[in-house]
Amino acid sequence: MIITSSASLLLLAASVAPAASFVPQKVASDNVFLKKKPVFSETVVQVHAADADVVDLGEFKAKSFKRDEPPEINPLPEVFAGIGLPGGEVEPPRINNTFTNVQVDRYGAQALPLILGTLPGKPKTEGSLEAARNIAIRLNKYAVDIPDPQAYKFFGNGEMGPILRMLLKTNPFFAPALTELPDGGFELKTFDPEGGPSATLYQTILSTLNGVGHRVNIQFDKDMESITNWEMYDDVQGNDMKKCDVDLNTASSSAIYNCFFFASCIHATIHVLHYLYTAAFQAASEDFPEMNQWANDYAKNIPWKYQQVGKLLLTADPQNQLAIITGGSGLGSSDFVRPILKKMLQSWGMKPTAEGFYMENMMNLPKDKVGGKNGVVLEEFMKHYELVSPFAKEASDALKKINPKKFAAAEKKLGRYLSRCGEFTSSLSTIEQWIEMMAVTGAMHGGTLSYTRTMAMPEVLRWRNFVSPAWDFPDAFLLFSALGTIVGVDDDRHVMTDCDSGSPYADLLQDVLEKYNNKTTRMKREYQEKLVKEKDFNDYGWIKSDYCLDDFDGKQLTIATYV
Repeated sequence: MIITSSASLLLLAASVAPAASFVPQKVASDNVFLKKKPVFSETVVQVHAADADVVDLGEFKAKSFKRDEPPEINPLPEVFAGIGLPGGEVEPPRINNTFTNVQVDRYGAQALPLILGTLPGKPKTEGSLEAARNIAIRLNKYAVDIPDPQAYKFFGNGEMGPILRMLLKTNPFFAPALTELPDGGFELKTFDPEGGPSATLYQTILSTLNGVGHRVNIQFDKDMESITNWEMYDDVQGNDMKKCDVDLNTASSSAIYNCFFFASCIHATIHVLHYLYTAAFQAASEDFPEMNQWANDYAKNIPWKYQQVGKLLLTADPQNQLAIITGGSGLGSSDFVRPILKKMLQSWGMKPTAEGFYMENMMNLPKDKVGGKNGVVLEEFMKHYELVSPFAKEASDALKKINPKKFAAAEKKLGRYLSRCGEFTSSLSTIEQWIEMMAVTGAMHGGTLSYTRTMAMPEVLRWRNFVSPAWDFPDAFLLFSALGTIVGVDDDRHVMTDCDSGSPYADLLQDVLEKYNNKTTRMKREYQEKLVKEKDFNDYGWIKSDYCLDDFDGKQLTIATYV
């Protein structure tokens, strides 16, 4: 097995988990959700059986195929059974990103003994995660460009309602959870209290989440400026909880946890998509040096991040209860979520454009509510989104002009390679589509650097095991892993960068990259200058700064899922 030292740290952390941490226990504690004395089962309660066929995630048919011989070089285990690199040919080079991995190693060396060694057993108090937060702030140098770092809330101000609203309004992972209400408002609807089927991808994914207090619906006004109503339902006893039974801060913190789980599922699946796509781009360009140079820059760290997904997030090992997405002691789901995410990946493969991937596959809202002058959500994200298609066309045209014959051969090989990735259903046939997909998913991936901080908020992390008054080892492992994923942002490895390679790209390609790098840099600078002057900057800048210049509060619209 080939594995980086940063991945080894996470696997080591999982390996030192005390066996007792997996034994369900009766816990006596006050529960804000129930006026009656709580009754908790000693076994895990599966609230809903996930039904992967409830939501139409795009029409596709699973291919019947005969598996070829595995690729040369030890193939990585498949995250989704039946989907992997084509057999019978050499796997493209696995390229390391030394800078990122050194940073992650530094984080692990400091955080592993502090978080895993001292947090379990401590009460879930307001300041109990402060030491872990400080490690992230220091290593990532969050405070360097912040005008007043003493006043700046790097991990939020504790006001869960406004934090939830802001994340839903600005973050491309959270916004797809929203639906529109008949009166023009919006709703974050986890489930139908009338017992109807899951109507959205968000509901379908959340139906696999076990535990107390995850069934929460929250409504917003038509401008997403205020919360108008909320309701919670107890998962164990099924008691109907009305607005008067729970305060907004509590309901919102549960909703943030739910959205974190939803976003983590999408994030992990993007890692799988990038593993297939970057390997295909490398293989397709092996006889086209000017394109291959660019392909190798995209591929840095991708195989190892894919490996971590299979080991730490979506593991097929039933003994690994710490797996963050599929483990019962992770975020609280199970392997029921895997077929849902596999189907989602397939739907992405069948619509390989920015529009197809994001607006058609992910969003529930009409286009006039998203971005633009009159839009309500994702105003800044959509400015970058709108550059994706012209960027992809011009970059593709540049590669074609460099060598038309080699370009045609590479394009043909690219489509063929992706059509041979086992059961993966891909309709991608052009280099332009590939560039477009990598740009939109890269810009989306940048949103992880803000929302992941919510796991370092006691109000949110407590929902992993709400009934316990003290942190346990799985809590500590989740916190350690979450903060580890936002370490290692590498300067200039952003979407549409012009200078990630050790030497300039071919002139025609370099010209396009410089053009769009200048555009996006200007957009980020202007946005940053405006943002720092906003009256709520110190409270919510940690969310809004996703669209600032590289490294501002540790942020970046990443070129790919390498962090």
